[in-house]
Amino acid sequence: VLRQTLDRVGSPAVKACYDAGNVRFYEGVSPEEDLPLIVDRTVALCIKDHRGARANADFPTPGDGEVDHVRLFKTLQQASFNGPLVVERFDGTLSKKDMTLEMINREARRSFEFLTRLMGSI
Repeated sequence: VLRQTLDRVGSPAVKACYDAGNVRFYEGVSPEEDLPLIVDRTVALCIKDHRGARANADFPTPGDGEVDHVRLFKTLQQASFNGPLVVERFDGTLSKKDMTLEMINREARRSFEFLTRLMGSI
C-alpha cells in the first residue's frame, strides 16, 4: 500500500518512513515480510514494537514485543539504509497520562540500550 501511494504521488521528493509497529497493529501484516517490498524507498524508520493480534493496543518497549528488529535491521543494512530512527512509543498497554516521568525515563533508556545492542550485533 505504501509503495502504491508513493507511486500515485509520483514525486522523487516524497519517500517512506517505515513503522513496523503500525504495520502489525493496523494492517495485521508481518513487517519482516513487508519491509523488503518498500525498503528501497524508505528514508526513515519509526521504532515501535507491538504485541498481540491486529488492533491489539499493546506497544511495549522496543525489544519486548513481537517485531523482529534484528531481521528488520538486517534488511535495512542490506539496502544501505542510513536514515534517522525515531522511537515513537514504549507505553505498552498503559495510557500515556498514567506514565510517570520515572517510567518514561526508564523505558527511554531501555529503548536506547536495546538499539545500541542491536546496532552492535549487526
